[in-house]
Amino acid sequence: MKPQKKRQSRTGRENQLSRYRAVFTEIHDRYLEVKSVVGTYSCGKFYANFGQAPGSNRPQGVIEATPSDFIADVELAARSVLNPKQYENFQAGILTEDMMNRVGAAFISRRIHPLARYLRPKDIR
Repeated sequence: MKPQKKRQSRTGRENQLSRYRAVFTEIHDRYLEVKSVVGTYSCGKFYANFGQAPGSNRPQGVIEATPSDFIADVELAARSVLNPKQYENFQAGILTEDMMNRVGAAFISRRIHPLARYLRPKDIR
């Protein structure tokens, strides 16, 4: 006799989906904020939170995510779980709950969330 898979309770599943939406909202809000200022002179304030400022004296072998890295990682995560039409809607800001859940889960699996860990300098030596 086959062992039965343990079914997740309805409230457990709802909690998980709620978590994915919360993760999506946190990352997507930061993504929109960063995307709106990348390439402008006000971008300097984001370098403090988003990686290495130009000309800083980081030891060799220590890397940090830049605002452009963050934007690219968010877009790649979304593109990996959405079909082309959904991805166009994502870029236009037209979002469904299903899209938010799937992209939120992708943010977690690609380690974009938690954001503090993503932004932390990494020693690759």
